[in-house]
Amino acid sequence: MKPILATREIQCRSPADDLWVALADTAQLNQAVGNTTLVSEPIESKTATRHLVRTRLYGLKLVYEEQPFQWNRPERLSITRLFHNGPALQYTYEHSLTHVEGKGTHVALQIEIAPRWALFRLFHGSIRFL
Repeated sequence: MKPILATREIQCRSPADDLWVALADTAQLNQAVGNTTLVSEPIESKTATRHLVRTRLYGLKLVYEEQPFQWNRPERLSITRLFHNGPALQYTYEHSLTHVEGKGTHVALQIEIAPRWALFRLFHGSIRFL
């Protein structure tokens, strides 16, 4: 099934280092999207996964494998989660920050969701960036 992709680009006057502090704060991002407390347990795996995370989002109990973050401070951060249950199979959040001389920083945000069920595609329009 084709993934759902949501993107947003904005121009900010702030330097990339200042924006990085806010965007790379994953605890704050999780809270902003409605996640409750995250319970993380280390696991042994033959894959890159190191933690199994349990949380609740919009009333749904979710369990996912947190893949190692990919980042290059202060330019790019990518987070991928592989879900064991719920409406998505996989979720990837990525932001990139590009310095624009005399204008500040160009910010590109992207969320890609691989839906578990075709019905989930009906909610494509409700995926928004804060």
